Amino acid sequence: MHHLSNSWRHGTRLAARSTEILLTVIVVLIAAGVSAGVASANAMRAADQIGFRAIRGISPDRFPTGLGRVGPPLTGGLDLRAPLSASFTSIEPGAPPSAPVGANPSGFAVNERTHTVYVVNDGDNTVSVIDADACKARHLAGCGHPLATISLGPVEPGPGAALLSPDGGTLYVGDPSGANSVAVIDAGTCNAIRTSGCAVGPVATVATGNGPIGMAEDPVSQTLYVANGPANTVSVIDARRCNAQQTAGCGETAPTVAVGSFPTAVAVDPRTRTVYVDNAGDDTVSVIDASDCNAEQTAGCQATPPVQAVGLAPDVIAVVTRSDTVYVGNSGGDSQGFTVPGHHSVSVIDGAQCNGGHPQGCSAAPPPAVAVGSGSGDWQQGMTADQHTQNVYVADTDDDTISVIDGKHCNARHLSGCAQPAPSVQTGADPGAVAVDPSLHTVYVADYLDDTVSVIDDRACTTRHRIGCRPAAVPAAPLAPSHFSELAAVDVAEHTAYVEDALESGGSFTFTLGLINTSTCNASDTAGCNPQPPLPTLPLAGFAGNIVVDQSTNTVYVDGGGNDLEVIAAATCNATNPSCTKTALVPLGTNNGGGPMAIDPTTHTVYVGGFADIAVVDARHCNAEDMSGCATQTPVTFPVAAEPNALGVAPDTLYDAEYGDPPAPSVVDVVDTRHCHAGDTSQCASQPASQVHVGVAPSDTAVDLAHHTLYVPDNGQGEIAGLLSMIDITHCNGDDTSDCAGQTPATTRLPRLPQSATLDPFTGTLYVTDTNDASVSLIDTARCNAARQAGCPHVPRGIVVGSGPGYTAFDPGDHTLYVPNQFDGTVSLVGTGH
Repeated sequence: MHHLSNSWRHGTRLAARSTEILLTVIVVLIAAGVSAGVASANAMRAADQIGFRAIRGISPDRFPTGLGRVGPPLTGGLDLRAPLSASFTSIEPGAPPSAPVGANPSGFAVNERTHTVYVVNDGDNTVSVIDADACKARHLAGCGHPLATISLGPVEPGPGAALLSPDGGTLYVGDPSGANSVAVIDAGTCNAIRTSGCAVGPVATVATGNGPIGMAEDPVSQTLYVANGPANTVSVIDARRCNAQQTAGCGETAPTVAVGSFPTAVAVDPRTRTVYVDNAGDDTVSVIDASDCNAEQTAGCQATPPVQAVGLAPDVIAVVTRSDTVYVGNSGGDSQGFTVPGHHSVSVIDGAQCNGGHPQGCSAAPPPAVAVGSGSGDWQQGMTADQHTQNVYVADTDDDTISVIDGKHCNARHLSGCAQPAPSVQTGADPGAVAVDPSLHTVYVADYLDDTVSVIDDRACTTRHRIGCRPAAVPAAPLAPSHFSELAAVDVAEHTAYVEDALESGGSFTFTLGLINTSTCNASDTAGCNPQPPLPTLPLAGFAGNIVVDQSTNTVYVDGGGNDLEVIAAATCNATNPSCTKTALVPLGTNNGGGPMAIDPTTHTVYVGGFADIAVVDARHCNAEDMSGCATQTPVTFPVAAEPNALGVAPDTLYDAEYGDPPAPSVVDVVDTRHCHAGDTSQCASQPASQVHVGVAPSDTAVDLAHHTLYVPDNGQGEIAGLLSMIDITHCNGDDTSDCAGQTPATTRLPRLPQSATLDPFTGTLYVTDTNDASVSLIDTARCNAARQAGCPHVPRGIVVGSGPGYTAFDPGDHTLYVPNQFDGTVSLVGTGH
């Protein structure tokens, strides 16, 4: 079950900025303290390489770890994104070895005695049976195909969690076919050793409450506890009389226990006879005394069990019995269904103090927690514990990783190891359920979008051995608690990064611009990145749909998604002078604005994408120096075929990337701006002049004039492989469109959901944010462009950043790329090294 938690995961999110051409580069370099002579020389080189862009994001969904950390210069440790051995097809180019299974794997059960892995596939209502002895870490020969497949019946809406009985004889699968039941399968005749019973399918079903999601069994009383999410109950099923060998009790109506709001996962501690049930709807864990609420003794089931408070929207749970610790994964969602940035964590509950026999030790205050990756808790089986090593594995669906919590150093008795974020390991696309076979040293991860199971060595990422762990992220500047950001722009002269700063409360959002002092908060100097008091902010009338800066006039333009464009004089609105007294508004008209923006400083034109058109804003008398023409103008607009996703400017050219709703193709429109700019709009109505087909959901543009290439990340909405389209603009521009319509752009693979593209003209490096990989990919444009693909990497070199990186801002003066991370409320600082 996915939680579509951020607002733009329900729709389209707009974002934009632009970089500038030759004149602007000179201004930037001089403002940064570079001499005019050096600025002129560098500008000549930059004039051939500078990227012009403005971007719009498509909603993120859920790609991997193992990135070689890169800083200035482009060096770092071992690049773990390269597969350790041949892997089956993944949306994620750096995915670990994997085994193909059915459609959309979503649940697991492991039999350690027969070394069998059962994988529930909710896309085709089957269970794949894998021989773990032949498909394990360091031995992948048997990973080529499942040993057998169990059919569960009709396809919709698909099964949920799986559970193997303690004796290994029965496999329980929750809610096949949406029948509010649990299927009972004979695992004794369907396993890695014996497959004769696999074709039989379920031998019985047992009714539950509405929406059975998570399950656990108490081995002492042989009671199966099933969380019924929408019903706010837990079914108490007698597994002694309802199993693969004895089905007489399967037809009986099971008693239920009333728990908290929307229970999603269940764990049992047999030592304390306690059933823990996390309640995603009210941020608690119900604590049931299994000694008097079980299949034989139901007297204690009548009372509402006590609760322990945890983090926001707990969705997964696991118990490590050796340390009496209950780990609860918190997905960070609020009551409105929005994810609160920075709240993805795992609560650490002292099970010795808070259990069924000792409920007075449970508290209304949340216990300590360890930070993990984004999307933790999105799946009901997205957490598992290795009782031998005490490690706890948590799926980070938004980062395509699993977090690894060292249970020996982060538990109820020893919290010192909980202070730092848990390290992570790369997976395939959209990791969900997690399982472990300790005797085989193997962690299995269900990669929902890949239809595969990642096969990971549990020895590769531990406290003592970090070779298989994802390197730590580059430094980051935090926003205020619970705030998030997706956009950034830099004014080099004022040493200020303007960062979208949003806060959701009760389903409503307030937006400001956070003002970061780039002199004291950059890749080389982070002393001012966590100021006290917090960053100064500028309130915005609407949301910060787009932010662009015209370096030549020191003007910040913010499209708030309404009917107006905000114009801000950076000299009076920056990190050291946040008075923001000089501002103006440009009326854009009804249903315009909120789309991508791009600035052409040579013609003093701001292009603003609307819902089906592009507005041409005259900035000649609407800038920081002269705002007289802002409120009085009525911008000319010209129609386009679809809603613009991204705008990019080159000489005499505006590139407009548009997402076509399938089966309509996504295209890049080529607009001739020679007579469609602030001073001459006579030919705007006849635009666009031509177009080029690109991949699905283009999200940004970057122009590299040195290599005659327009780079367009195609994010595929996170559901298919990310691509970087490379359009040859030699004869595809405003002056010459002869090679536009017939061109098939070259492409290269990127991690899942590539979002923004930023070109450093001084190093020729293209930086692409990978939203569902928590990384930034580096492309050498001299070796990977429209005319030459020999240097296009199979697995791009990556820089680890925060969770959900969005649209970046490049500061050539401080050699820093500012990367806002929408899922954890930070801005990463990437050194560009030129």
